Amino acid sequence: MADSFFNKERVHELKEAFKLKSGGEENLKTSDLGPLLEAIGLPPLSVKETIAMEGDADPDRTGNVSFDSFLEVLKAKFAPPFNEEKLDKAFGVLRNPANKKIHIDEMKHFLLAYNDECNQDAVNDFAKNVPLDGQDVDIDKFVKNLLG
Repeated sequence: MADSFFNKERVHELKEAFKLKSGGEENLKTSDLGPLLEAIGLPPLSVKETIAMEGDADPDRTGNVSFDSFLEVLKAKFAPPFNEEKLDKAFGVLRNPANKKIHIDEMKHFLLAYNDECNQDAVNDFAKNVPLDGQDVDIDKFVKNLLG
């Protein structure tokens, strides 16, 4: 859920970065959004993505963006597209009901079979970062890690 991903600490850090970039002003120039994103360590956006984000943050085309608008745009762009309920439902089908685990190979197969954007290398890289108990993924721990 976006609100758990953008917890109080993260929002505070973003607000400080926003203040620095805006020179302490309440609003930031729309043209400074791209550089602000890079300054806070987010991956660079394409020109098309930057223009779209500027439009979303400043729909009235005032040339300025408030922190609240900035945060909403960030949530829409970068927050995980899932919440605990959705993840439980998705993994409920896969996990062993006795121990709430799934073998890592089953998870890799699932990712490849049901996600067109995944390739074998991406799945293998992803699997390297999944906390394992032997060769099994503890789904409850995995979901908590995803949600931060």
